[in-house]
Amino acid sequence: MLHRIHIQNFRSCYDTNVELDRTICALSGRNGAGKSNIFKAIQWATASAAGASSFTISPAGNRGQKVDTYSIDLNFTISNSHYYYVLQIPGHRHFGLPYVIETTHIITESLYIINDDGNRDEIMRREGVEIKIADREEPIRIQRRTPAISALISLLPENSTSLTHLRRVADYFSGVRYYSMENSSDSEETVTEQKYRDWLFTYKTDGQCTESVALRLIYMFKEDPSLAEEFMSIIGPGGIGLIDKFDVSFVKLNPLHSILDDLDASGPTQLYYPNFTPSDTMGGAGRSFAFPDLSVGTRRVIEIITSLLFDKRSVMLWEHPEDSIHPGLLRKLIDILRTYSSKTQMIFTTHSPEVLDILAPEEVLLVTAPGGKTEARKLSSIEISRAKKFLSNDGSLSEFLEPIDDLS
Repeated sequence: MLHRIHIQNFRSCYDTNVELDRTICALSGRNGAGKSNIFKAIQWATASAAGASSFTISPAGNRGQKVDTYSIDLNFTISNSHYYYVLQIPGHRHFGLPYVIETTHIITESLYIINDDGNRDEIMRREGVEIKIADREEPIRIQRRTPAISALISLLPENSTSLTHLRRVADYFSGVRYYSMENSSDSEETVTEQKYRDWLFTYKTDGQCTESVALRLIYMFKEDPSLAEEFMSIIGPGGIGLIDKFDVSFVKLNPLHSILDDLDASGPTQLYYPNFTPSDTMGGAGRSFAFPDLSVGTRRVIEIITSLLFDKRSVMLWEHPEDSIHPGLLRKLIDILRTYSSKTQMIFTTHSPEVLDILAPEEVLLVTAPGGKTEARKLSSIEISRAKKFLSNDGSLSEFLEPIDDLS
């Protein structure tokens, strides 16, 4: 679980502190306050730290300003172990020029484990091309843009006491995923057998996930019936009652079929069609629909549930999951996310009064941008006490927060 995040010079996050003490919470604030920038900073840092390739710099932005250093500190818990990770990358020294890592630039990374008494024990510290390890006298040298954690996992011997921590942190960072939800209305109607097999090989080889809802649905139906059953238990008649039936159809086409032109396929081709039958309370009840033919809100709920079950992430960062979803269904969806938050930390942005009214005051962080600099804060203990009194008198949390947001 992420506990504290400190971001410096990442887009509008010039000196932004985020404190989290819940496994589900929402960032609420006006457009342009920097909610998405907080998510992008977390995704950038964790993907860079756990990646096997070179550090990515361009997402940090701020090319129009002179920036000495991009940095992010992450304080987090994995099982019962408490860790602290720091990443610092040299910034732009020349106004307006594209970013290039010069040979003189020094990337620094540090990883610590925090003891019960609050003291930190250093696991590794990287300065430029040298990494110092807690259980090794001689430093290890790597290329200047190579992430330290990934390099050490491949270089250290199995008897290294640091290796367990490094693998644990790498797995945790790899499990952080940002869901922008920008393309939720787009989805494949069909998937060729070859495309599915190509992706399945990659997935089973290195665990690479996919943005495709169709591929994940096909996998659940074909390869993991228990996961498909869990999916239906949530979305079907025994759950939120959105869908009565889910299955995948298989169609074999001959080489002359016109649809193959659009699919860039040739020869006898088998196509997979994920199909859904809406519930009795939905339009089209009793008829089978391909995923793209469902309503935008229905597709969005299916995408969220599919991602939740299939991706199995350590942290899921959602952008406005409420868009296009009926308020009555939102409460059920948030309750589902809350149930699964014991395994996966859920953090999402929202403008929705309906979402805020489902949450507790302790589960909301207010994001503002005084002077153009993003800030995020929890409600104070006094504000939480006042909010609970307000709620007990039949007021709503969104109504309570509105004047606070106006004053921020």
